[in-house]
Amino acid sequence: MAQRTHHGFTLLELLVAVTILAVLAAILLPVFARAREKARQAHCQSNLRQMTTAVLMYASDYDDQTPSANFRADLILIQPYLKNQDVFRCPSDSGYYEVCGDHITGRHLPSIRVPNGYVANACFFGGAWFPSPNPYRSRRLDEFDQPTDIPIYADHHGNQGIVLPSVWPTHVSPAHPDDGGTNSSCRIRRRHTGTCSFGFGDGHVKPLPKAPEQVKWVGE
Repeated sequence: MAQRTHHGFTLLELLVAVTILAVLAAILLPVFARAREKARQAHCQSNLRQMTTAVLMYASDYDDQTPSANFRADLILIQPYLKNQDVFRCPSDSGYYEVCGDHITGRHLPSIRVPNGYVANACFFGGAWFPSPNPYRSRRLDEFDQPTDIPIYADHHGNQGIVLPSVWPTHVSPAHPDDGGTNSSCRIRRRHTGTCSFGFGDGHVKPLPKAPEQVKWVGE
């Protein structure tokens, strides 16, 4: 009875197989990375939608007054409408913020460390840096001519809490929301497929390749 002869792979065959695998990996890995980032972007936008909705619910309960964002008090004030601090964390970020007070209402808030993946628009919330004769006052929703255009929250860059549109374009550059980290004063970031996610005054959320212009942030 004839014996079967077993042949191993030749070196050429192995090189061809390795080359094919390398080409497939080069094609598929970027696709998987984009798909993963798209999933993170969707999660991020869901967070922002919940946060902006919570702000509007807070205003509805307080005679249309926006919550204070001084020292990120908003993260505590809207918490009863969310009951979940995880929505404050962008899935592509791991920052935290120390919330320690509310300068508008005078209420003492406990110092608490909360996830912070999003920066707040000071001109929407009012507060200590609001450019008006009474800078500590909160704002009312009916003050905004175009609530659909004014950002409430956005993906943040670094561990910054507030965007001050009056510091323009240092905090928010209309052309370059994120310069790759070399400008520590820039406070918003294009972290999802080249876009920055924004939550607006009417509750809708939208990813944009660049920030809205200054007049949109001020809302007047």
